[in-house]
Amino acid sequence: MYLINLFSNVAWYNIGYIDWEPWLAQIFTRILNRFSLPVGKNPASRDDCLYMMSDVAQWLVAMIGNGGSCLQYLRDLFTATKTFYHPSNTGEFQQYLIEFILKLVEQFVERVRLERKIRPHWTFVPHESHRLTEQDITDFVNCIKDYAFMSIFNEDYIEDAAKACQYLSILRPELIVPPIMKKLFLSIDNITEPGRFTLIMKCLPGIICQIVRQTSNYSEGQTYVLTLMMSILPCIDSNDFEKIAVTLEVLDAILKLVPCIDCSSAIHTRNDLTEIEKRVCLSTTQFEDFITDFLNRIFQMISIRSAEMFDDAVANDVFNEDDKFIQIIHQKIIKFLTGSLFSSKVRKFVAGLVRVIIKVNPIEILKYLLPQTCEHIENIMNNSQTAILMDHKGDIELTWHLVLFSELVRARGDALLIYKQMIMSVFHQCIRIVHKDSYEAIAKAAKHLLKSLSDLYSIDDQLSLENMDESFVDCLPIRAWGQHVDFDQLQVQYHFPTVDEIDFACEFVNTFIYAELQLLNEKCLNLSKEERLRSLTLIHYIAVGCLRMVSRIESNQIYALLPIYYGISQYDINKLCQYIGLNEALFKYKLGGKRQNPRFLTIKQITIQIKKFELYHFETFTEIDKQIVLKLFKLSINRYSDIRSNAQINLFTIVNDYFFSYQVIVDHIYAMLNRSDKVDHDQIKVCHLFSSIEYPSWTMMEKLWPSIIVCINHTNKLSIKTLIDEISTKISEEFHMHALIEDINEMSMRAATDLWDQLKPNEMGTCKERNQNNIQSYNNLMETLNLLLNDDKLTWGQHQISMSLMCLLLQKRVPIPLSCIRTLVDFIVHDNIELRKYAVIGMTALCRLQKPPRVYVEKSLDEILRHVCQQSSITIDDEKYYPGDRDDNLVAAEIVAGMIRGSKYWTLEMLDELWKNLIPFLTDVCNNLSSDNYSYWVFCFKYSMENQDPRRMHRLIDFLCSLIKNNQTIESASNERFRWRLVQELRNFQWRIPLVWCAINNFAKELLDHPFEIVRENIANILSMSLSFDIILPNGRSTRHPNIDQFINTICERLHQAIVAYEKTPFVPVNVSNQVVEIDFETRKALNLMETVIQLHTYLFDWCQQPVKIATIRIFPYLCEIESIVAKHNFSEDILTISRMRVAMTYLHADLLKALIEQVEKVCTSTKWQARRAAIEFVQNLIFYNLFNARPYAKCLNELLRRCLFDEYLEVRTIASMTLSGFYQCGYIELTREDLKYFNIMSKTHYFTKIDGKKATSTENLVKRHGGVLGLCAIVLSSPYDISKNVPEALILLCEHSQDPDPIQMSIKKCLSEFRHTHYNSWHEHQEKFTTDQLVTLADAFISHNYYV
Repeated sequence: MYLINLFSNVAWYNIGYIDWEPWLAQIFTRILNRFSLPVGKNPASRDDCLYMMSDVAQWLVAMIGNGGSCLQYLRDLFTATKTFYHPSNTGEFQQYLIEFILKLVEQFVERVRLERKIRPHWTFVPHESHRLTEQDITDFVNCIKDYAFMSIFNEDYIEDAAKACQYLSILRPELIVPPIMKKLFLSIDNITEPGRFTLIMKCLPGIICQIVRQTSNYSEGQTYVLTLMMSILPCIDSNDFEKIAVTLEVLDAILKLVPCIDCSSAIHTRNDLTEIEKRVCLSTTQFEDFITDFLNRIFQMISIRSAEMFDDAVANDVFNEDDKFIQIIHQKIIKFLTGSLFSSKVRKFVAGLVRVIIKVNPIEILKYLLPQTCEHIENIMNNSQTAILMDHKGDIELTWHLVLFSELVRARGDALLIYKQMIMSVFHQCIRIVHKDSYEAIAKAAKHLLKSLSDLYSIDDQLSLENMDESFVDCLPIRAWGQHVDFDQLQVQYHFPTVDEIDFACEFVNTFIYAELQLLNEKCLNLSKEERLRSLTLIHYIAVGCLRMVSRIESNQIYALLPIYYGISQYDINKLCQYIGLNEALFKYKLGGKRQNPRFLTIKQITIQIKKFELYHFETFTEIDKQIVLKLFKLSINRYSDIRSNAQINLFTIVNDYFFSYQVIVDHIYAMLNRSDKVDHDQIKVCHLFSSIEYPSWTMMEKLWPSIIVCINHTNKLSIKTLIDEISTKISEEFHMHALIEDINEMSMRAATDLWDQLKPNEMGTCKERNQNNIQSYNNLMETLNLLLNDDKLTWGQHQISMSLMCLLLQKRVPIPLSCIRTLVDFIVHDNIELRKYAVIGMTALCRLQKPPRVYVEKSLDEILRHVCQQSSITIDDEKYYPGDRDDNLVAAEIVAGMIRGSKYWTLEMLDELWKNLIPFLTDVCNNLSSDNYSYWVFCFKYSMENQDPRRMHRLIDFLCSLIKNNQTIESASNERFRWRLVQELRNFQWRIPLVWCAINNFAKELLDHPFEIVRENIANILSMSLSFDIILPNGRSTRHPNIDQFINTICERLHQAIVAYEKTPFVPVNVSNQVVEIDFETRKALNLMETVIQLHTYLFDWCQQPVKIATIRIFPYLCEIESIVAKHNFSEDILTISRMRVAMTYLHADLLKALIEQVEKVCTSTKWQARRAAIEFVQNLIFYNLFNARPYAKCLNELLRRCLFDEYLEVRTIASMTLSGFYQCGYIELTREDLKYFNIMSKTHYFTKIDGKKATSTENLVKRHGGVLGLCAIVLSSPYDISKNVPEALILLCEHSQDPDPIQMSIKKCLSEFRHTHYNSWHEHQEKFTTDQLVTLADAFISHNYYV
């Protein structure tokens, strides 16, 4: 994976300077292999990790250009994987295939952009001869497009497919837009596959920009715009909500780029129009019909469905219509709203419509709607016979008009001034309503009104500022469709609050907010819960709307304050960023600069910069703000979860954004956590505030860290314990040690003085005092954590948290308390394994920090083992025991591993003494290994040898080798297996012990027919390890390890002898009740050898870096020969198949591939039909995984498969037909007209003959006829999801043989069934490839009960 990344970057930054042509076959072969595609009987994915698709794509794109063959290889790659792109061929592999397409087109677009930049980047300078030409771009798009189109209909990965189509349309819209539009128009009325329409519609928003925009190369896309808009309008149907959503999303994308202006008169006033422009201008007459029909459908849905079912895209705030269409829209919406009542389910949706039109033409809309709405509200309030202000059930008519009123006051401030008295009258009448929906509507109206009056915001989002008059002499609107606007010519118009607007806002605030505050102060206790909530809600919304105008209250300055007090929040910024990001992904011109966006999008980007400036323009943190923080903290521990949650969100925002602001409440939390009485659960939950503080002080940690640990004792609530664990984990992951001592040198002080102010005399003293306080806090914290670790009243979980925090605090600037070091040492042998691990981590860190001199402590092995025995379990009373029998194996293994690793610096005399005592001990251990303890000793030897010099470990190596050589005293197969397993740990030394591997290899290869299966499996594994380092070095020399060629030659001889021995006395299993059927000894040895060789051959590919050599290929015929033997016995036939497939799935160089194909041809002449079938099945995988370097052998393999099609055994013929079909399908063998003629001739072979004057069936002729039919089946099945030019004729020829005898009839039945299954979904397209007579013939064949599926 890392090599691919390296090659990718080398190719990308050196385009044209490296000749990749000699390596293309190998590169594409390896890429194809890593897709892990299911081929034949190999459905499982390889264990090898997949390449990063972005690296692969970048590498391939960098190799395109200068007439090279990379594009042709890419075409062949897609041809080979075409079947797997079809949506019906589901699997995990499709994710990588579609991602491959996406990354390819992304990188190609990026390369085109970089090559055509006016100011090229210095890191990307391709050679002039290798720069992409227009023909290269066209060829690339033609290579990719069909597979991107197929991927559209894969519902699981439609997002990636849509992005790929978007990038391709940017490169060549003329090749992408027409096919997609054709598929869309066909799918609109397709009732058999309604899902196709939805999937294509999901792809459309990304290419809308290329459809509507005129370019020098393509402008025909504009002819689809009105046709598309009118065609998809019927899809706004309340019966299919997903279809509604995608339809509105497409319309939203179009209307953001296309102004709804009737340009039909331009054809009479302008003489510079092209034929396409004339057609587009004439089509714009349909805008009026579209708007009318669209609004009617929207109004109809509002009447019968709830707003939750619709996408907000219909509320498009970018209006680009001429005055005539705007009047139509306004009249229809006003007519729809007049006299209508809407329930709570649709109010949000209708409010969105009002919000749009009030932004486009506020003066006209307010003129028609606001007086009428205010009048309705006043009439309801005056004519109500009940006390509507105190009615908790509310009035649906009043609530709707208040919602409408709240949207109308979103209009520009200057337009609202005219209706000042009317607006104030509504607020006076409705301000005290207690119905929740009503007072929330009036509160939102207050916020909207104040923001409209006092905010700075853009009031113009049109696509263009050109004067689009009806004559169209100076400007033609269709030429501006989808075009970007020069950043310097935006001419954005903003609303700046006037004096009158500010006065109106101030009057509104003075009138209502103080009255509510006075009400709460005087009558709070007498008010009901609903009344208090109403009053607080109103105050909150008024505050959000007006606090931007309110100056700061003068008080002592402390820290910086959040600007959320000014009506700006991070949530609003994030929401706007998300909106801009989604629109940039759809409309940004990827080949252009950063500023080439539609005008409305650029204005939004400017708006977000203004809001960010407001958000981060901090004021000072004052004493009043401190009181606010304390109030927030008090609310953060409130008993009510909603209050607590909201308060904590605001409190955490302040603490995270402003350094040291947490100091205001540290003492309060400390006092709360250390109360003597029981701490409330809800109060403890505020502690997770401190897990996210970026720069905690030592004083804070000293106070709070121990308190958080101890507070677990105050609660048994699971959520609190989980919270404390999360706090500990987060601190462990994100904590960074802060300076205990802040050293400032003289030079830094002088520089700071020059830049700022002269330091005061006491300032340096303050720094020294702070350093002393930090040291004191650090020591106190360490001592406190140490006390907690030694407190027996605390749980292991609390100890674990304490230990983890102590390990984080280890540093070298200040001496670590000795008590803490002593605790770390003691906990190394703690009963709890987690505490032991932390203790080891702490001691390791401590040793690295202190770096003490080496200390040698001599202790005899007897003393160590005696100590181990004293720590053993008391359940064993007998003093005579073996170490392997005891429960102390883990401790003993750890001690032994430590002794062996630590002895690398010992003297020779000390080492001799150690191993003199250690070998008898280890021998006893190995003689008593069991399934319970052998894993301890496996890890013991592993850690003993890891990263060690084998020359210093030769005693241990000799001991391990003796375990398998001196095995005369082994009493059980399991113990022998454990010994072989221990020897496998020598792999830690890898290639550095060649003589040892040779010795092990010579000994183990004689035991291939070992009687115990579990032992044979370990022998096969260790033999493969010993052979894994036999590689050819770059200088052509080989290593001194066991030679795999010689080894395989020996194995081949023994395998041949085993096959001969088995065939002399074959064993056929027979079910005999209550009897044990004995197998001949020599036969059993032969079977054992075969099974071990199969496992060995499989393991070779797990361990070896160069597993395939000439000798490996020579063993292949034997792996095919034993196919018939394996099928008769209980070891799995799948293992043998996998063993052969490992060879097929490996990249083979030309000489190895040639030798292997020769072996396959040899096997196909074998007398055993199982061997022939296995060889043909193997070829299918071999060619697919070596597709690009196996091209020279296509002719000979084609001849081989033709011969096997006429094999005497049905199984061989069938697999040959499947393999031939696969070769046709992946493009390895070209399907020609001659192939069809040949199979047609063979399929008409007469199988009747006369014997003694009687009519009889000739088996030989029947096989020839069947072979021809199978060849026709291969042609038909080679196109599983499309119809190639030879398939129709082949199908008709097969139908002619429908009455032939078996097995011909069964083969035809299976072929037709598979064909119908794979072509059923797209038959409405595929049937166009057939003539009328052919369709009649096929219908007869499919309708027949013999072929009914």
